[in-house]
Amino acid sequence: MTPRRDRGSVTAEFAVTLPAVLLVLVVCVGAASVSVQRIEVEGAAAAAARVLARGDRSVAPTTVARLARNARLSSKRDGDFVCATVTAQARFAVAHSIGVEVVGHSCSLSGEDAP
Repeated sequence: MTPRRDRGSVTAEFAVTLPAVLLVLVVCVGAASVSVQRIEVEGAAAAAARVLARGDRSVAPTTVARLARNARLSSKRDGDFVCATVTAQARFAVAHSIGVEVVGHSCSLSGEDAP
């Protein structure tokens, strides 16, 4: 039998640790969400670089919009390569509110002559 003075201590300890456990869980889910978004942005940058290297400049923004939501595309020519950078705000609420951006960068060998 437990002494009376320890009665309810488990409930109090649970009430103290529950917010910490929930915070860790939310941070883990958020990190996974941002990691998945990073993979999407990298894929969009690679696809955009390939499309731009073929010379389809009007198709690249559509490709990026299809592969990564609310992303911005910028491109530049670097010698024989066409490089694409795709940037998007993190979709996870906490990361979005503090301004975390997810960036993907990719280059592809150009199939057309440099201007």
